[in-house]
Amino acid sequence: MDGITTITQPVSHYVNSMIEAVENGEISPMDLYVNLKKAGKIIDSVLDSETVKESVTREYQRYGTREVDYKGVTLVQSETGVKFDYSGCQDRVITELELMKKELDEKIKARQKYLKTLPPEGVTIVDEETGEVNTLYPPSRSSLTTIKATVR
Repeated sequence: MDGITTITQPVSHYVNSMIEAVENGEISPMDLYVNLKKAGKIIDSVLDSETVKESVTREYQRYGTREVDYKGVTLVQSETGVKFDYSGCQDRVITELELMKKELDEKIKARQKYLKTLPPEGVTIVDEETGEVNTLYPPSRSSLTTIKATVR
């Protein structure tokens, strides 16, 4: 198969080599970024393939042990994404609690939306029940700037 090489060094070796190549101007940072994004999409697609998942599981099970050390990688079979469906339990309490949670989530979302609209200097409000005066401020906002890559 073309383009597939065996990775024989620790992962950190490849990471450090690529970063150093960018720092030393040996490789274009854009070329590295784009190629790694493409490689990531290839890797994700292959690893998500049912054929590959089933084949790896079959081979893993041949070892007959819980942990398999294979070429510097420890493989362990585990359950992931476990979900429970409570809809068939016929439990009135859980049904009511889930409804209360849904209503509360909607109220929180609406309040958060309101708080986002407040001016930076804040808004003074008076609690009608207690008479307490309070100044509300908009939430602090933080973000990271990054380059988004869409691999086609």
